[in-house]
This record gives sequence, C-alpha cells and structure tokens, in this order.
Amino acid sequence: MDWDYIIRLLLAAVLGGVIGLEREYHAKEAGFRTHVLVAVGSALFMLISQYGFDAFLGVKSVSFDPSRIASQVVTGIGFIGAGTIIFQKKFIRGLTTAAGIWVTGAIGLACGCGMYFIAAVTTAIVIIVLSTINYFLKKLTFRHISIVFSCSEQTQIEKILNNLKTDNIVIKECSIEKQSNYIVSLEIRTKRYKYNTLISEIYDKFSQAEIISLE
Repeated sequence: MDWDYIIRLLLAAVLGGVIGLEREYHAKEAGFRTHVLVAVGSALFMLISQYGFDAFLGVKSVSFDPSRIASQVVTGIGFIGAGTIIFQKKFIRGLTTAAGIWVTGAIGLACGCGMYFIAAVTTAIVIIVLSTINYFLKKLTFRHISIVFSCSEQTQIEKILNNLKTDNIVIKECSIEKQSNYIVSLEIRTKRYKYNTLISEIYDKFSQAEIISLE
C-alpha cells in the first residue's frame, strides 16, 4: 500500500510540474515549484482524508467523512491563488495563474484518490487551454497600454493622436492637464500580437513628446 501512496504523490508532482513548466515558460507569478507543491500537497491531503484514520474505523460512536479534508483543500487553495492576482493601474493580472493553481490542486486530489486517468486528461486540457488556445487568443484579443507624456504645444498632441488613429490603434481614454506643459494621459488598445511591435515603436510615434510613463 505504501508504494501505491508514493505513486500517487509522484504522479501528482509530475502532472503539477507540467502545468508549472508552462507557466514558468511564460514568466508568470507562480511557476514550476509552486504548482508541484500545490499538486503534491493536495494529493497528500487526499491520502490522509482517505486512509489517515483507518485505526479508528470500527470504533464505537466514531464516524468519518472522507470528503471533509478534500473540501477544505478546495477552499485553502483559494488563498494561494489570491496571492498571485495583482490589481495595477485599472488592470487585473494573474487571474489565469490563480485558476491554474486551483485546478492543479484538483489534479492533486484526483491523484490522491487514485483517479490517474482523469488527472492526466485534466492536465492535458489545462495545457491545451494555456498554450494552444492562447496562441489563437493572441490573434483575436486585445491588450491595453497606458501612456503619460508631456508636450509644449496642443498641436503636437493632435498630431500624435492622429498618428495613432492612422495605425488603427484605438484610443480608449484621453485626459489632458495644463501645467508648465501639457500632461496627457492615454489608454490605448491594440491586438495582442501587435503589442510587442507597438511597444518597440512607441518612442518613434511620440517623437514630438516626452514620455513620462509607459505601462
């Protein structure tokens, strides 16, 4: 029976590690080690829930609910996932990683109760969603860029905005504050696959202005 337990823990580590490697490759908040630990810990909790109290079975007036510890794992994983979610400048980052940690915990529980095939299939689905589908989402979805820049003349602002519109870049928000110069805060939207190219070209597009911040 001990070897069976070890196999369950090792399989949980492998499947959790596969998801963790994908997250590590994309430089996400929680990587390989986090996902392995979550999967192995969840598998161990499941083993404890199922077999940790065998010595008390049959004792008069003692009853057990094997699902009780597992249900607490589902709740507890939420705290780890919440730690990877970042709210910054009106944008939320880390939700996908948090969801990945949560499902990795479920995979660990599945390994812990001996549902190897289901755990492997779930891992395959997660990798497909995170990698393959992500490729197509980059073609269809958008990213937002926040830019704050300074200009000495209002005509320069108009030229920059027209330059962006000519390149089919959507301007979501624009606010102008008059100080010694004009301080302009922009929020623009672009296709995900154009994001890196746009960032590299942004200083050329704003050649008539001084960029204060770019996020």
